[in-house]
Amino acid sequence: MISKTGRGGRRQKAGTILQVSDGAGGFRQIIDRRFEITDWPIHLIVAASRSQDWLSHFAAECEVRNWSSSEISQLDAAENSGSRTVSGQTPGAAPIIECTWERPRNGGLVVALRPSQGGGLSEEDLRAFVADVESRSINKVKVTAHRRGYLSFEGLPWRGELWLNDSLCLSPPVQHAPFLAAPQVVLVNSMASGIGALGVNASFDQEMRHLAIFLTVVLGQYFHLQSFHKAWAIEYAQDGKFVRCHLANLGYVEPHGTLAMPISGGYPSVPIQTISRPDLEIRAIRSRDTELSVPEDIHELYAHFRSLDEPERVQFLSAGNALCISKSLWPSQQTASVAFLVVACEALKPRRKGAKNMDAFAIVGALIGQKAVAALRALPLQPFKIRGEHFHKGTLHADELLPSMLMAPFGDPSFSYTSYMLSTVAHACIIEWLRNGGRIARTI
Repeated sequence: MISKTGRGGRRQKAGTILQVSDGAGGFRQIIDRRFEITDWPIHLIVAASRSQDWLSHFAAECEVRNWSSSEISQLDAAENSGSRTVSGQTPGAAPIIECTWERPRNGGLVVALRPSQGGGLSEEDLRAFVADVESRSINKVKVTAHRRGYLSFEGLPWRGELWLNDSLCLSPPVQHAPFLAAPQVVLVNSMASGIGALGVNASFDQEMRHLAIFLTVVLGQYFHLQSFHKAWAIEYAQDGKFVRCHLANLGYVEPHGTLAMPISGGYPSVPIQTISRPDLEIRAIRSRDTELSVPEDIHELYAHFRSLDEPERVQFLSAGNALCISKSLWPSQQTASVAFLVVACEALKPRRKGAKNMDAFAIVGALIGQKAVAALRALPLQPFKIRGEHFHKGTLHADELLPSMLMAPFGDPSFSYTSYMLSTVAHACIIEWLRNGGRIARTI
């Protein structure tokens, strides 16, 4: 889709000429037909309850028939509108369907359609097509298909297999770094459901983002979607001497393998780690550790996550997202990293009346106990002060802009200790909140 943003709630013609491939080595101009004064033989009003997904069902029905479509749309605060052209299976041939649509914000969808001149599709055929789209929309037809993606993290390698449910498997890549603590990748295989292929892709993308947040919370390491991009790379000779710099494509891709769901038992299971909850232990890589392990209750925690009602699910993801932001900013932006740890705790605040002015100390006390609150209050640098002064005044408490010297003999570890303690507490709070089903005791 190619979109144009309007202003003032009025439809506007595109100020540029837009073209797409015609499938035969040439290009076809996308024509905005919203302003044409002509006869549209087919008009359809879709109820607001179905209008959000109707165009997706339209695209899915085109997929089934091996038709392609192009669109120009205007996205505005008051309403959205657009023009869509559908081409048949023959590359380079004339389009077969022309369509315009408009939808007020949160309102019903108004669609007008006609067969394209010279496209070979009759009005009767078009009405049959529209009927099939309507049937899909009314019956909320979805398809389920396999998708595979990659999550990246830093630390010990992922060498085992973990099935979080019958349709979601995390498995190891074929290649690992030649040393243990390094940039790592875990393969995610899922049977995703959506409206057509585009809907499946969107559903899988959302599942990957949610999974990255869940793993970051539960495993304590920053998981994120792998970013494929170009960057300058340094090339060295075998003797270690510099050769040159060159642009390289960065990212991990499996060298081979079928794009299908793996069979259970194809790899040994991921090692299980016994953990008592709430978990406030600060962990480090030990000499005997050779691969990443997962807590013994990870399946229970994932089941809790999947069973959350929508408001609680959004709240968990919001808190976990703040945790992910915090980890992504360390160590280059340490003050901001600690500030977002406070935000992660505050995001767990109950939505009930009277809890608006609750602070993070009250949340920590209710979820993991007053001993943790006392430990936070005893920190040489107070988390609330760091968060408030950084967000409101831009104050940097970690001396990010001062000269950095390795092994400084008189360095002050206060900030690092505050960060480690707060990170441990934030992880424990989010996990306990999840174990409680998104509830916090009313005593706070």
